[in-house]
Amino acid sequence: FRFHTSGELESIEQLRLYAQICKDNDEVVFYIYTKAFELLKQWFDELSANGESVPENFVINLSMWKNNVDEYLKDERFAKCNIFEYDEEKNSSFAHCPAIDKNGHETGVTCAMCRKCMRRGSKTAVYPH
Repeated sequence: FRFHTSGELESIEQLRLYAQICKDNDEVVFYIYTKAFELLKQWFDELSANGESVPENFVINLSMWKNNVDEYLKDERFAKCNIFEYDEEKNSSFAHCPAIDKNGHETGVTCAMCRKCMRRGSKTAVYPH
């Protein structure tokens, strides 16, 4: 299940709620995409202080564009997140999302069919569209 399909994370309270939903429904994989790296850092700090961690079924995809995530990846907590790169130059070394071809057209492959971004450890790029 993808949280927040449009827009961006707004608060730590929102992350707490998402984490609780994940804990209450551990048979479901939940995932988000975000560029709110400072907000994530604050939440990770809060989790660490409380001896907690991100639920295993909560997958966080960091939206990378022009290396905006590089500084955060030095933090091992961010390294456990996925990276989803906007491949503006069409030269990413990451595997490309099968939903969009090099010309920016939809291919008919859906997230439910691929599920790559729903598994930890993914590094995926998407062509401009």
